[in-house]
Amino acid sequence: MRPTEILFPTDFSPASLAYVRQEAARQPGGPGPVRLLERPADDWSGIEPQGFDAVILNSVAQYFPSLDYLLAVLDGAVAAVAPGGFVFLGDLRSLPLLEAFHASVELHQAGAATERRELALRVRRAVAREDELLLDPRLFPALRQRLPRLAGVEIHLPRGRHANELTKFRYDVVLRIGSEGATAAARPQLPALSWPRDGISLDGLRRRLAGERPAALELLDVPNARLAAEARLLAWLEEGEDAATVGDFLRQAPAPAENAGVDPVDPDALRDLAAELGYEIALAWSEGGRSAGAYDALLTLPGHFAEGAAAADLLPLAATHPDRPPSPISSLSGWANTPLRGRIAESLVPSLRSHLEERLPSAMVPAQIASRRPAFTTRSGLAQIIGSRAVAQRCSAGSYSASVSSAEAMPVAMTTSASSGVATCS
Repeated sequence: MRPTEILFPTDFSPASLAYVRQEAARQPGGPGPVRLLERPADDWSGIEPQGFDAVILNSVAQYFPSLDYLLAVLDGAVAAVAPGGFVFLGDLRSLPLLEAFHASVELHQAGAATERRELALRVRRAVAREDELLLDPRLFPALRQRLPRLAGVEIHLPRGRHANELTKFRYDVVLRIGSEGATAAARPQLPALSWPRDGISLDGLRRRLAGERPAALELLDVPNARLAAEARLLAWLEEGEDAATVGDFLRQAPAPAENAGVDPVDPDALRDLAAELGYEIALAWSEGGRSAGAYDALLTLPGHFAEGAAAADLLPLAATHPDRPPSPISSLSGWANTPLRGRIAESLVPSLRSHLEERLPSAMVPAQIASRRPAFTTRSGLAQIIGSRAVAQRCSAGSYSASVSSAEAMPVAMTTSASSGVATCS
């Protein structure tokens, strides 16, 4: 297959493939070397190992049911790509920005009289109900332990002058594929500046680059102008006692920057500055940013890095910088949400109500049931488990929380208060 260019579009929907087939036939000269495959994304049967130059997963990963499914897809994708090729994942939703995204949506939908606590509750509920797969960018450098042919990882912030969901909350990833046992390029020691700590500004950076002409310069924790409003909103939801309602918050002027001269910078403004002064630039989300959507930047003069040590690959490793604490997450599962959790909880709540109504006097059935995370766990981190009869016996005696898991009970945790008549489950 190597001498011939050929495309293998895949989809599990026959209707989607029929549309692609129709559009391909309309192209001048016919459809060309296109072979349509009807299959799910994790089915790589019949695909020649190392037979492709690239695998593209664009704007689809958010619809995968779990991280395990995504990892299975990536296992097959990497196996199908020849050394020197790549796997592209486009339009990924950012897990660290999940709360900021829903806060922005809920604020837009809220009335001026909505109280801060009510808005914060709506945001938490929206986060809990999230049914798409969101990924922490730090997942991808961590994949080197799972994918021995992974030679490089590039994290790309989207380009665009218009502030919308795609430019604010999404990102792209390129996985560079090498031979078996490929090793990532060694990370050199680079001069680095912390944007907030060192009081960097765009004008100050321009003077430094033009005057000193450093061969390479890393910028850490650059506040993101695209998400400045969301950062302010999250701060208000957390501790904004000075504004009781949404209307009060919107009437307030933005607070001054924590450090004089530290202003948010649009990523494209930094790209423009680099191009103006003859620098190459790579951007990636920051692990240690103080505000929502902070990012890191690596500026280099052309040809500074040897082949195989591209700036875009080195940048995600900025988490190893001495200014950064080690990540507390040791498992890949910590880098993604669980999309089906909200759906399961929504289906369990009515099931739990029916279960209780069948077994309890009406006065003991909570007036409201909502889902939440377990409040009590064992030393090993597992939720406490008791039978449904024990729950029924103790529901009327003040507050209680436990996981219900037995042949006749729903696998949820229930907290009920005799005074409020409210129960929560998870």
